[in-house]
Amino acid sequence: MSFQWVQIVEATLSELNGLRMSLLIEPEDRQDQKQLFYIQVLVAYFRQDANEIQQLIQKFQHLLSDDRALLVLAQLRAALKSNSQSQTEEFNYWIAKFPPEAESLLKAEFWFIQAHRAQISKDFARAEDCFIQAAAFYEDGRAHRKALRASFSAVASYSCLKPEARLFSEYHVLFQKGLEVRDYQTAGAALLNISREFQRLDSLSLALEYANQALELYIKHNFGAREHGLTLTHRSQLLFQMGRQIEATKDLQVAATVINAEVQSSVQSLAEKYQVSVNTINSELSLPTWEERKLDPSTLKGLGRLESQMIEILSRGPTTKFDLIQILYFENIDFEFKEGRFKNLLFRLRQRFPGLIVFQNDMYSISDPHALPLQIQRKPS
Repeated sequence: MSFQWVQIVEATLSELNGLRMSLLIEPEDRQDQKQLFYIQVLVAYFRQDANEIQQLIQKFQHLLSDDRALLVLAQLRAALKSNSQSQTEEFNYWIAKFPPEAESLLKAEFWFIQAHRAQISKDFARAEDCFIQAAAFYEDGRAHRKALRASFSAVASYSCLKPEARLFSEYHVLFQKGLEVRDYQTAGAALLNISREFQRLDSLSLALEYANQALELYIKHNFGAREHGLTLTHRSQLLFQMGRQIEATKDLQVAATVINAEVQSSVQSLAEKYQVSVNTINSELSLPTWEERKLDPSTLKGLGRLESQMIEILSRGPTTKFDLIQILYFENIDFEFKEGRFKNLLFRLRQRFPGLIVFQNDMYSISDPHALPLQIQRKPS
């Protein structure tokens, strides 16, 4: 049951898991196995797990002996997520090993990974060049959404290189292309950047108009995600600058419900700057007090299905966000939508039970299992 490679390189995390399950059930030939390998590499990459990528390389080494392009891409992704002191040497070593005869989509992945590495190193000229190369190869391979994201990243890299540049036309083209290929996240980001361009020119009314358009897209297609929260804080800042404090504060209050460190930092910064009171979500790394950990069993009454299910899952032991999302939301929708729902669910539980759920070592857990009612303490696996 082989898939088109374009399905794999453009897939969201939830889509990758669906493809992976199909191939695990019925891998027919070497092509299936190679696709299964790269899908699992991408999933591990999304999960920031360089060790898992190396384990996959070892497991599938019998397939990679005749496919150097896939081997190099996997090694490059592992190097990007590695904390090794020799990361740069490892990355450059595998760059030199990539076969020039590889097909277009694998070449696109090769350039895209290099572009991310250049961004991390703040070599924006190199990043721009690599993203442009990647976009061309993605287009050649008919991966139009991925080509759009590479093109967007190229423009963003250029704006870092030339902060004085005005890029209205470039972002407008990206917005139109985003609508065309139904990539609403990138289309919304393009509108947000147009708004920021007008803000820099002190054209606040035009900036507000484009921020409103971006929010309309995110409310329909990406509600509660990081991009939605950052656009809310941007519009809030515009409204503060225009003297519309009540509306600005309302946007901050909505943005404060988005569980993302960057959004929370932006909310707190604006609240302090404009001297308004907004309840931000406490850091996920902070530990609760004993009083916070006390849980009245009667308060569990009236919990929704997902709220009860999440508490029961965590009563079995620490769990990653990825695994919680996969268990709680099995619908065939984009991972980004599932993540937004998860953030709202977590926010509701933390509002109702302050300090009960903590986040440490990349895992969510119950701060004190003894605070739970007896019927769900130490739930069997």
